Amino acid sequence: MKKMVITGINGFIGRNAREYFADEYEITGIDLAEHYGGEGEICYYQCNMAREAAELAALNEIRERVRLPFARLSETLRSAQTARGKVLSLYGFLEELCHCG
Repeated sequence: MKKMVITGINGFIGRNAREYFADEYEITGIDLAEHYGGEGEICYYQCNMAREAAELAALNEIRERVRLPFARLSETLRSAQTARGKVLSLYGFLEELCHCG
């Protein structure tokens, strides 16, 4: 079986990547959190890749700026009943990205 390392395994993208690749890969996850918060068995390591508190604070600010639009997109796509609704969800997501500055 192939092996894969996913950094940020507890985040939105990390959780979805683990779910997508779990059947074909042996997953090793790395994250800031003390414990793996997802489903399934993986090899998990806690790791802080930032060397200084200011660096970690800057990384966390960037993470939030990226995570929130994707979280809203996920929710609106999930609740959209029609193709038109899904297209409007994607359009809103792209507009939000353009205005994140």
